[in-house]
Amino acid sequence: MNRINLIPPEFATGKRALVKTGLQKQATVVGMIVLAALAVHYGMGLVDVLALRKQVKILNQSFNQTMQSSEAIKKTTDTVKAQLDNLQDRMILLGGKRSQLLKLKGERFKWSEVLSEFHEAIPNKVWVDELLLSREESHVSGGAFGNEGVGTFINNLTESRYFKNATFARTEAGKLDDRSVINYELTFELTKQPG
Repeated sequence: MNRINLIPPEFATGKRALVKTGLQKQATVVGMIVLAALAVHYGMGLVDVLALRKQVKILNQSFNQTMQSSEAIKKTTDTVKAQLDNLQDRMILLGGKRSQLLKLKGERFKWSEVLSEFHEAIPNKVWVDELLLSREESHVSGGAFGNEGVGTFINNLTESRYFKNATFARTEAGKLDDRSVINYELTFELTKQPG
């Protein structure tokens, strides 16, 4: 026995209705298109994720290199700072030594010039028996054939650029080869001359 379906396909139900009306085919095609679109979408997303992972890896490497460079720069900066501190300490020390040297240089006497000036200050008919030159107090003792010579000697010392405050310490009359002489002792100070 053969069966005949008298129901038009539009009113059919079930699987047969889908096949007869082509809906199954359309649903399959739509499903495949949706699956293809999802596959393409997720494939592109996967490609984007892989590209992002690669960029993250590159950024991590760059970050690590930057951190290493930063640490190296920090160590170099610390070393340079320590060297600068050391140089600053040395500059302070050298500045102190320089000040001391300048002070000593300022206090330095040119003894040859001082003695030459002293010799020029001695007038005729005056002689020196003993001379003591000191920065604190200096004195000279000797003799002269008159008070005028001793007075001239005092004036010459006072007017000199190396001596000041020349005064009598003592004088007394004496004899030298039956001639009258004045034995004197003078005190004076050395002036500080630039070196």
